[in-house]
Amino acid sequence: MPWTTTVSIGILHEGEYPVSVQAPNGEYFRFSSLQVKRSSGVSAEDSTSTYINGALVDEDAPSSSAVLNVSGTYSVTCMFPESVEVIYAKDDEISVLPIKAMKKQDRLISIRSANGQSVSRIM
Repeated sequence: MPWTTTVSIGILHEGEYPVSVQAPNGEYFRFSSLQVKRSSGVSAEDSTSTYINGALVDEDAPSSSAVLNVSGTYSVTCMFPESVEVIYAKDDEISVLPIKAMKKQDRLISIRSANGQSVSRIM
């Protein structure tokens, strides 16, 4: 059964933070790490990211190429996927930024919060 939870971690200073997960036996293990870097500009991003529901690595893809299938659902009909930007930050880090576009007659207002959540409204 899928689930989602939001955890407010506040404002983090620049650095690397461990991400741990509790196993069914109650023990914690390091799952990943969270790298926080200082923003390079005023805006969080130069374009508007699209909504995604999930991302799966295609295990059947040839070994010479990696394929990531990204899926999402729009709750309004004025948005559509425009492009996907792939950034190779380091040898072991790839950022995937799916970008959305809108029909010209609509205007999207995105409200971002400190806990990583956002609310979007169409005008």
